[in-house]
Amino acid sequence: MAARSGRGAPWADKAAQTAPTGSAAARGDDGGCSFPKENSVPSSTHPTNTSTPSRLALPALLAACLLAAQPAMAQQPGQPGPAGNMPPSSATAVPAPAAAPAPSAALPETKTQGSLRYTCGGISVDESQAMRAAMKDHPLSLLFAAQGGAYLADVQVKLVPQGWGDAGALTFTASGPVCLLDLPAGSYEVEASAGGKEKRQTVMVGKDAKTLDFRF
Repeated sequence: MAARSGRGAPWADKAAQTAPTGSAAARGDDGGCSFPKENSVPSSTHPTNTSTPSRLALPALLAACLLAAQPAMAQQPGQPGPAGNMPPSSATAVPAPAAAPAPSAALPETKTQGSLRYTCGGISVDESQAMRAAMKDHPLSLLFAAQGGAYLADVQVKLVPQGWGDAGALTFTASGPVCLLDLPAGSYEVEASAGGKEKRQTVMVGKDAKTLDFRF
C-alpha cells in the first residue's frame, strides 16, 4: 500500500499527539542526556552530557563509603577506642616468681669418739634454730641451760652404757647449748657437769628421737 504524501505513519501521529508539550518525545530528541555504552567512544557530533548518570554515581558512592569506614578499619585490636571505650586486653598477667627461701645456717662440725658421733653448737640464733630443726634426725639430743633460761656452753658430758660402767664411758665437752648425738641403740646414763654442779639422767636410745634437757 502506498504511503500518504506529507504525513507519517498513523502510529507516529498518535504518539506525537499523546506526548506532553516540551517533552523529549514531542521534540523528537533525547532531551540532551547521553548515556554512553560500555567500551564506546562519544561521537564528536554528539556533545558529552555534563550531568552524571545515576549508574555512574554508584562507584563514587562506594568510594565515599570506604573513605568513611577507614578510621574504624585503621583501629587495631588492643588499642584504645573512642574516649571512654577501652577494649578488654587479651594479655594474661604473669605472676612474679616467688622469692627463694633463705638458706638455713650450716651445722657445726661433727666429731667422732669411738661409736659416738656428736655435733655441738647453737650459740647464735640462726645456728640454734638450724640445730633444733635437725633434732628430729638424730636419736638423742642434749640441751644445756641455766635455771633462768640462759644457754650454757663448755659443759662436760659423760655417756655410760648400761652394764658397762666407766670402762665403756664416752666423754666429750659440749661447746654449745645444743648437742646432736648419733650412737648405738641401748640404755645410757648421761652425766652433765657445769659450774661445779652435776646432773644425771637415764635414757633409752632407739629409733625414735629423744631429748634430754639439763638445767643448772
